[in-house]
Amino acid sequence: MARSPAEGKLKFRNFQLQESTMKKKLFISIFSVASIFILSFTGKEYQKNIRSVNRFTTDTLFYMCQVMPGPEVAALSPFGNPFKSVEPHDQMDGYTGCHYYLSSDDDYPQVDITLTDFGTAAEARVSYNIWVESFHETFGRNPDTITGLCDIAGFAGNADPALCDICAVVALSGRYRITVGFKGYYSKITADQKKTSGINIVKALLRKEPFLVTKK
Repeated sequence: MARSPAEGKLKFRNFQLQESTMKKKLFISIFSVASIFILSFTGKEYQKNIRSVNRFTTDTLFYMCQVMPGPEVAALSPFGNPFKSVEPHDQMDGYTGCHYYLSSDDDYPQVDITLTDFGTAAEARVSYNIWVESFHETFGRNPDTITGLCDIAGFAGNADPALCDICAVVALSGRYRITVGFKGYYSKITADQKKTSGINIVKALLRKEPFLVTKK
């Protein structure tokens, strides 16, 4: 049975990992941090508004939707669909993100990019380890290890390692965590294709914002 657009959006936005550490339950979204989408831009209106804002927020993290514009993300995505619209995440202290919708007649392809500043590399690593443990508890295996990307990186999909509807690349660079999530085309586009696209999006962000790159 065909899914409604609303259902597709809801499942993507509310997808969460239930994680336990020190007997406490932490709910860390793989794609956002309690984000409420307050703005939506399309076409010329999107370009006009993105250009009108300052590049950096008051806490020095940039606006993700400006640094990674919709048409570029659509071109880097695995879906091959044109850009439709974008919704910035709520900008919070140490957090920035953007949600991208692509045009399609047979699914609801979406991309989500977030950046979280944990303050220290140690805290960032704790968050990564919790994510790995939670995925292992759910699916009985660890996320795929991605070599040569940031300090450590992985890819998490669904029960079937070859296919995923909701999946993400998570990469740590020092105190920063970058998450690139995808939704859509479960059987049409493989998990490997989505992983490769996520890696390329992370690399594009690092090229644009070199302060995110850990100095060796």
